[in-house]
Amino acid sequence: MAEKSPLRRWKRFLPAFGAIDAAIEAATKGCSRDKYREVRVELVEMLCDAADNNSDSDEPAEGLRQLLDEAMVEALETLRVVAATPTVLETTHVIKAVGDLRGHESGRVRGLAYSILGGWTASTNRAISRCRAILQKLSQMQQEHEALSVPVPPDLQVQGDKKQPFATNLQVQGDKKQAAKIRTSASSKEDDVSRRRRRSRSRP
Repeated sequence: MAEKSPLRRWKRFLPAFGAIDAAIEAATKGCSRDKYREVRVELVEMLCDAADNNSDSDEPAEGLRQLLDEAMVEALETLRVVAATPTVLETTHVIKAVGDLRGHESGRVRGLAYSILGGWTASTNRAISRCRAILQKLSQMQQEHEALSVPVPPDLQVQGDKKQPFATNLQVQGDKKQAAKIRTSASSKEDDVSRRRRRSRSRP
């Protein structure tokens, strides 16, 4: 089986440059990568010309391939030191691009790709651990607050739009008034009976 040409070996990795550049520019708030793009475009064009010449020697194409390898190493080294936030990782497709570079022919490119992905994974795990610790702390504080809360007596609990103590007081006051009326009525009846008896005794 014939060995792939330098251009064919690099072809599927070329889109990774764009994703990495976009992530670096987003993480550094607009730091332009245009000069690096221009150099890479020129290298790819020269590599295409070398492939079209079909010369007996592959040395020129191999030299250009090595230059592209160096350009990718530079891009990955820069990406590794910038603060790639979760938003940057999600919106620039850089995770897939770096993941694909794990299959690159260059050992340096593969090593950097693995290193960067490992760093992102560790950073994400640390962020998850911090969030989990905060949630546990909040839950603990809520439980302590509930344990220290003084229970509210039933007569102080709010029911609907009325407060229970006022309703209870009104009920007690109403019961007292009713009892007083009953006692007054009974007393009046006893007085009437007593008067009638006295009158009947005083008659001849």
